[in-house]
Amino acid sequence: MKFKIDNLQYCKWSRKVFEINREAGLDAVHVTIVYHEDFDELQNEINKWQTLLKENSDLIFLGQSFKDIEKANNENKTAIFFGFQNCSPIEDDINLVEKVHSLGCRFMQLTYNNQSLLATGCYEKTDSGVTNFGKEAIKEKRKSKLHSVYVSGYVLTLRDEILRDSRSNMGVSYALYDEGAFRNELEGWDSGNMEIAPESLRFINNVLPDENKVNKVELGKYYGNKNENTLRVVFNEKLLHPFQPYNREATANQLDYFERVIGFPIKIASSNQIWQLKEFFTLLNMVISLIMLVPITRFFLNITFFRTLINPIPSALQK
Repeated sequence: MKFKIDNLQYCKWSRKVFEINREAGLDAVHVTIVYHEDFDELQNEINKWQTLLKENSDLIFLGQSFKDIEKANNENKTAIFFGFQNCSPIEDDINLVEKVHSLGCRFMQLTYNNQSLLATGCYEKTDSGVTNFGKEAIKEKRKSKLHSVYVSGYVLTLRDEILRDSRSNMGVSYALYDEGAFRNELEGWDSGNMEIAPESLRFINNVLPDENKVNKVELGKYYGNKNENTLRVVFNEKLLHPFQPYNREATANQLDYFERVIGFPIKIASSNQIWQLKEFFTLLNMVISLIMLVPITRFFLNITFFRTLINPIPSALQK
C-alpha cells in the first residue's frame, strides 16, 4: 500500500483546503500550528483546530500515531498531525513537554537558526550546545519523548560534551560538497568527508563500547540499538547542501531512516518517489501563468464590467 504524506505544511486552513487534499488523495499532513507562540497561544490554536476537526469530520481527523495514516487511507480521510517549529510553547516548564503531547502535538523543532530554550542555533556566534534548561530536562531521567532525530547540513555540534546528553536515535545527512564544510575540523577536500570526519566518528563512537569503536565510518550502516535509543547512521550524499531536498538519494535515505526507527506497519519503498512530478508541474504552472498574464489582462479589460478601469495616460506635470 502506498501513502501520500505532506511532511510540513502551513496555510490558511479551511474546508476548501481539506477538500483539495482529499481530491489529491492525501493521507496525512504535518500541520504547523505555532511558530514562536507560548503555551496559552498554543492552546488557542488547538481550540480553533478542534472546531475545524468537528466541522470537517467527514474529511479529516486528528492523528496520534503512524497507524492513523493507514486508518485515514482506509476511511478516505486525511490525518492531521500537530507540530511546531520552535520549542517556545513549552516555555521554561519541563512538565509542559508531557502536556503538549497529551494535547495531540507530535512534532517539535528544538532549534534551527537562533538560540532556543533548549539548545543553540547555527547562527549563534558561540556554539554552546544544550542549554541549562535542556540539561535539566535530561536530569529528569524520564524516558525521552524525542524518540528519533534526523540532522541535515550541520555537524559542528557533534561534540562529546553535547552527544553525551543525547538520548534519542539519531541520523546524520551531510552533503559531501556542503558549502559550509570549511567550518568543519578537517580541511581541504576532506572537510565534508563523513567517513573520516572527527564529527561523524564521535557521533558513532559515542554509543559504541571501547572495543567496538571505529576509525572509519561505514556510510549507511546502522550502529547501536534502536530499542535503547542509541541507533546511529551517517549519510554523505555527493552534492551541495541546497540540493539535498531535491535529490532522490537524500530523500530515500531520510525515508529509510524513519522506516527503520519508527517501523511503519506497511513497508514504503523509498525509491518510489513522486514529488519530482509535483515540482515539475508547479514550475510548468508558473511559466504558463507568466505567459498568460498579459493576454488574460487584455481579455478582462475588454469586458464591460472591467472597461471602466481603463484611463488615458495623464499629461506630464509641468516643471
